[in-house]
Amino acid sequence: MEKEDLQQERDSANQRARVAEARTVALRDRASRLQEQLTMSHAELDQHRNHRLELSEEISQGARSQLEAWLRSKASFTHFFRPFAVQAHAYPINCTDSLF
Repeated sequence: MEKEDLQQERDSANQRARVAEARTVALRDRASRLQEQLTMSHAELDQHRNHRLELSEEISQGARSQLEAWLRSKASFTHFFRPFAVQAHAYPINCTDSLF
């Protein structure tokens, strides 16, 4: 009877060890898949960040170009009409005056 009890305990311990080993393998697999997903998510995040940075740079460059063009046109306009500047200030326009 004692021998059977010992065998049963040994079998039970072996069964628990196999279950624990299977669970360990499953957890390692899951950890590996999660690590792979994390790596892919980081790559996607970097890609989106780079895309936003490129868009920001394009928008900034476009705005800078437009501002420079506007400043050049304003400088040309001011230079061309500088002789008339005194006359323009001599007769201020009243907001209630009709322009037509």
